[in-house]
Amino acid sequence: ERAAQVASEALQAHKDVGDKAGEKAMVQTVVSAQLMREDAGGAMETAKDAVERFRQDDDKTNEAVALQTVAKTHIAKKEYFRAAREAKNAQRILRQLGDTEGEVAMLRTAVEAHLSRPEKEGREDALQTVLDALEAFREGENLRGEALALHELALVYVLKGEPEAAVNVVQDAMALFREVGDRRRELGVVQAVVNLGLIKEGMESSDEALRAVKGALAICNQCEYRAGEAAMLLTTFRLLRARGKPERALQAAEEALKIFKELGDTGGEAEVLHLTAKALLEREEHKKALQTAQRAMQLFREAGDRAAEAGALQTVLAVQLA
Repeated sequence: ERAAQVASEALQAHKDVGDKAGEKAMVQTVVSAQLMREDAGGAMETAKDAVERFRQDDDKTNEAVALQTVAKTHIAKKEYFRAAREAKNAQRILRQLGDTEGEVAMLRTAVEAHLSRPEKEGREDALQTVLDALEAFREGENLRGEALALHELALVYVLKGEPEAAVNVVQDAMALFREVGDRRRELGVVQAVVNLGLIKEGMESSDEALRAVKGALAICNQCEYRAGEAAMLLTTFRLLRARGKPERALQAAEEALKIFKELGDTGGEAEVLHLTAKALLEREEHKKALQTAQRAMQLFREAGDRAAEAGALQTVLAVQLA
């Protein structure tokens, strides 16, 4: 309560002295504080007031940012279509100003609004929103915008459970980021997609999952992304187990374990050991399973992951009772 009051007072002070940069930043702080207090009505009033003030001053950039705040408030109120509409309005303003980074930030908010919808059509609308933006960037021959939109497109495909499409889009985005000389974002799009979340539960036995992981491993080798390679090897372990190929699965786990050790990733190492212990239990190799599960439990403890440690303890107990 007190924090929200202080933020509101600071916002008014910025208005009084005509500090637009400070006002823009403080609007977002005030709205966040109001939403935390579950005062959605007050948050919307604050955001819309900011839009109107910036519009009267013909300050297009800050108007767009304020519209984004309105959109996020609509999301908090579960008014997803209104949120998407306001985010698109902000997107349109920034496109006219030639602010590619800002436009993509607004695109991200519109996508978030659609993905927040509980029905399946929300994901389809999110996909179409990104495709529309991608087409606009291509028509304007905006390579950076096209690359950034491809990044967003890959993430939507992952959420839709289409990993192969996501990996293909990552390859396209990498090529464009390379063309514009942005190495950081080239690696960023790989990191955002090529991770343990690429293959959703229930897809492990599908041919698409296997093709997606193979493509992701090729990308990791191409850009020497060892953490992604380890993640994909661990995912390969899951896929091969689902396909009834335990020997090959354990080989993939061993390779992943080596990389996690090289990287000093204790959590990754523990995850591999825990899954390996479960596989060994299924194969009735109880002695190995027990040793592996105990080691996993120890590493989870070192990593400070109490929930995972508890899961490993359950596996230890399951082995002892087998």
